[in-house]
Amino acid sequence: MKQADRKVISSIRDIFWPIYGREHRIYLPMATMIGLILFNYTILRNLKDGLVVTATGSSEVITFLKFCAVLPGAVAFFFIYSKLSNLMSKRKLFYVVVGPFLLFFLTFAFVLYPMRDVIHPSISADYLQSWLPSGARGLVDCYRYWSFSLFYVMSELWGAVVSALLFWQFANDVIKVSDAKRYYPHFYLLANCFTMLSGFVVKAVTKYQADIPHEQVWGITIQKLSLIICLAGAVVIAIYFLLDRFVFTESHIRSDEDLGAMVRKAKPKMSLYESIKFLLSSRYLGLICLLVIGYGVSINFVEVTWKNQLGQAFADGAAYTGFMGNLSIINSILTIIAIFTGSVIVRRLGWKTAALFTPVVILATGALFFTCVLFPSLVSPLEGIFGAGPLILGVWIGLIQNVSSKSIKYAMFDPTKEMAYIPLDDESKTKGKAAIDVVANRLGKSGGAFLQMLLIIACGSVGQIAPIVAVLMVLVCIVWILAVCALNEKFLSRAKHIA
Repeated sequence: MKQADRKVISSIRDIFWPIYGREHRIYLPMATMIGLILFNYTILRNLKDGLVVTATGSSEVITFLKFCAVLPGAVAFFFIYSKLSNLMSKRKLFYVVVGPFLLFFLTFAFVLYPMRDVIHPSISADYLQSWLPSGARGLVDCYRYWSFSLFYVMSELWGAVVSALLFWQFANDVIKVSDAKRYYPHFYLLANCFTMLSGFVVKAVTKYQADIPHEQVWGITIQKLSLIICLAGAVVIAIYFLLDRFVFTESHIRSDEDLGAMVRKAKPKMSLYESIKFLLSSRYLGLICLLVIGYGVSINFVEVTWKNQLGQAFADGAAYTGFMGNLSIINSILTIIAIFTGSVIVRRLGWKTAALFTPVVILATGALFFTCVLFPSLVSPLEGIFGAGPLILGVWIGLIQNVSSKSIKYAMFDPTKEMAYIPLDDESKTKGKAAIDVVANRLGKSGGAFLQMLLIIACGSVGQIAPIVAVLMVLVCIVWILAVCALNEKFLSRAKHIA
């Protein structure tokens, strides 16, 4: 083979697979680790929505859950995590946090759900509803189905805590800035193979139980999927143990420092008050916070309206979860495609261009979805082409919006957001990241939920508030875009000193 041909092949390989030789001993286990974490989160996301939407018959309960339950849960976790981080090492903290999650999911599947008719307070919930306006029904349903609400909160926190906080905190500690541009986008390449697998698993479990009595199908589905979640969680713990013990040793860290990575200086631990004060006084962290909040609010604005349509189309929990399995499969395929193109954009066009993709895509697809909801006559010709009524057509258009926004998140938003943490010192990574990824992440979704909750109470239903929500989504995306532009200058300035 000619030298010129070798250079061309090498250049093509560098574009689409920039992981070399012995680096696979780092890349493969870490990508598998985040893959299994997202595998669990995808199943949990489908289960939690199926539980609360089909039990209540409306997506309004999701709005109340995000603000009245998920946000307080995230804040409580941040207080506990901040205290524990001062008392134990990061390694022990990982095990202490992940273990209770897995134990809860088993307890819910085999204890709380089978006892739902006994432990759910139907009489007192009916009495409470009689005293509150009809728009507050979602709040009453949070109380009426409190075990479902608790499962919803724990499922949401799994994504924020185990994925966004624990894994990426670990990655940011052991991966250099120069390597992050190659590693981070491709972590999600293998990871999305696992999320695609989760879609097939969900569909297989629901389909396998087709001959079981209808009243037992949903409960057995929950139990089987919970066992799968716990098995995957156990593998995550094992991979973390092996990496921490045998791969990322002190010699590895020293060699990274010799290559020019940021020196990890030991700094005194901050108290909880000092940690919050530091976050509020840091403009850099504040801009990252705006990015996270912008994503959470904009996604929530679209999802609540879409899931309301989805709940009307699929009233059975198993059918709802099976449809969401389709979403997981499609989303994973498009995300893998987006990652290949996204990694090229990050490395060739820079951080700013890659970071702008997510708000621009969400703004465009969200506007299309709300156009379909608010002006159905504009898409009525499609009903004859696809042979679907307005409700099903709206469900599929919403699915396209959901898939496009989620795939671009994994391909662009998460890698660029995590890269923004790397130039920070160790204290800022640990305490600042905990505040942003857990509290700000929940505040983003819960902030959107709070606004929708007030609108629902005032107007009466999700459908009636859709025009207002559409306008708010556009405004949030504009602020998000401005925050990316401001953060880009600070990121480039800091990165120069540690590259």
